[in-house]
Amino acid sequence: MNYFKIKSYINIVNRIDKILEEINEIKKLCEKNSINLVVVFLPLQKNTYLANNLKYLKEVKSKLSLITDYWDFVELNEYTENEYYWYENSHYRPMVEM
Repeated sequence: MNYFKIKSYINIVNRIDKILEEINEIKKLCEKNSINLVVVFLPLQKNTYLANNLKYLKEVKSKLSLITDYWDFVELNEYTENEYYWYENSHYRPMVEM
């Protein structure tokens, strides 16, 4: 893992509670203004998924579930494991959305 990825990861981990507070504020604003908030974890290509700290990801989802419901498409399946469905590791092809 290169320095930039490590530094970025540490910054995100150190900010997770603040990020969740911000999401909670957004949720409250949405409720106040009758806006339906939809939170989604988009699919991750297999290599990207496996490069993540899965324990940390599970913790984030658990904490987020205390704030709001969310759609979770982060899993290994026929689309995330097949490179055909991906332009590269972070951008899936439109057919994945169907």
